[in-house]
Amino acid sequence: MSMDSADSNISQFIKQHAESQYEQFHQKRQHEVAASADKRLADLSQLAHQLLDKTRKND
Repeated sequence: MSMDSADSNISQFIKQHAESQYEQFHQKRQHEVAASADKRLADLSQLAHQLLDKTRKND
């Protein structure tokens, strides 16, 4: 195996590893964003129910 071939193989390995690491990061980030949105929606829903309960008590 020539040095150029070895360098090319190493470069390809490094590139694939970097792409894999980025994909893992990206998937984790998407999961965190979705979880955060779900939490905000749950909080909003809870506030809406509390407001509705207070409105009914005042009628």
